[in-house]
Amino acid sequence: MAIFLAGFIAAVVGYLQVQPTPRAGLPSAAPGFLATVEPAAAQAVVQDMIKGDAKDLATRVKSADLTDLQTAVNPLVDITSIDFVSASRLGNEELAAYLALGKTAQGQKLVRGFFLRVQDGAVVGVN
Repeated sequence: MAIFLAGFIAAVVGYLQVQPTPRAGLPSAAPGFLATVEPAAAQAVVQDMIKGDAKDLATRVKSADLTDLQTAVNPLVDITSIDFVSASRLGNEELAAYLALGKTAQGQKLVRGFFLRVQDGAVVGVN
């Protein structure tokens, strides 16, 4: 029984290791959308958020979108990391999903999710 169980576990682990990772252009679960890589404009915004570079962030994102971004990560006051989840393309627009990890003003650890909408190489919306 132990040999069978060890063989089964090894087979599952081996199978998962040889599965291809998603690549740009593969169909996503939503009709019409294509899975894509992280947009460079969204990645730059995320890096500014992690560094706390408000000046550079303000040059990359419109003021209305900055307010939406603040609302999206509220109540986080200290962002420790932001993880890219996935991105999809529909026409000339891309939607990139992120998880922000950080702490609230009371020191509680929290995770908040948000989306950055990219069009023509610039972030044009936050959800």
